[in-house]
Amino acid sequence: MTELETLARAKMYMEKLSQGIDPVTDTAVPAGDSLRSDRLSRCFYYVSQVLGEVIAEKRKDARTGFVAEAIQLDRFVYSDEPIGISELTRRVTATAESANMKNIPAKVISDWLAAMGLIEVYMSTDGKERKRPTADGQSLGIISEERISHNGSLYRATLYSRRAQQFIIDNFDGVLAFYERVKNERRCRRAKTGG
Repeated sequence: MTELETLARAKMYMEKLSQGIDPVTDTAVPAGDSLRSDRLSRCFYYVSQVLGEVIAEKRKDARTGFVAEAIQLDRFVYSDEPIGISELTRRVTATAESANMKNIPAKVISDWLAAMGLIEVYMSTDGKERKRPTADGQSLGIISEERISHNGSLYRATLYSRRAQQFIIDNFDGVLAFYERVKNERRCRRAKTGG
């Protein structure tokens, strides 16, 4: 039985218990049994809703194709030239055993770097959120470079030297743990607000 099948079965059990039905025998739980109390029924219903959200999130992860276990970082190809975060995530994805795996969202790595105090988010003069290295990030090899966009306007690109790439890859377990924690916090907030 897969993890999703196990979660779906647990959700079904909780739903049946919330309705006063024994999920094993599919018969009504006798009146007066503590399993039929209002408090437990509400609890079973709540747990079934949380399991539904976990199932939806796991299906979403499966659809997007980002599977942490498929990544083989010993295959990562470092660039001697500084590269952007999108290129870095493309190279991480290229290490995966499955050719169909989608890129880890660049925002995941950027948010982790910001949480580590290596980059900061600021509002540019055009009103857009931008990122730039902090002093600690600069000392690690994260650089900011002025570039010209396809329409001729100037912008600042945040780039990652080989040393910065190495730091991210060496600490990728931390990136993934951060990603999971953020997902779980979002899931808990949604469960608390009912949305």
